[in-house]
Amino acid sequence: MVTPMQLDMNISVGNILTAAGMLAAIFVYLVRKDKRTDMQFLALHNRMEIMEKVHVDIAHDLKKLGDVFIIMARYDQQILNVSDRLGRAEKQIDELRHGKGLIQ
Repeated sequence: MVTPMQLDMNISVGNILTAAGMLAAIFVYLVRKDKRTDMQFLALHNRMEIMEKVHVDIAHDLKKLGDVFIIMARYDQQILNVSDRLGRAEKQIDELRHGKGLIQ
């Protein structure tokens, strides 16, 4: 014949220690999780600050590079102007050699 199960209502020291251990483990897990989250947030915040500084530095360098490109374009235009003047002078010299120009 089947006997009904009996529930032991006695609380022993082992039961109290097991429950306390579980609560301590949960508490430690939650505290470490918060610390890890805070540390991760601080690390992310520090990375963002560094990235912002790098962004400002890159923007400054790009502005300087743009200024250099403008100066180079001006020099390039001056070289083209000198080249055109030299070409015209060579043409005039060649025409003078062939009797064209001032003396005809």
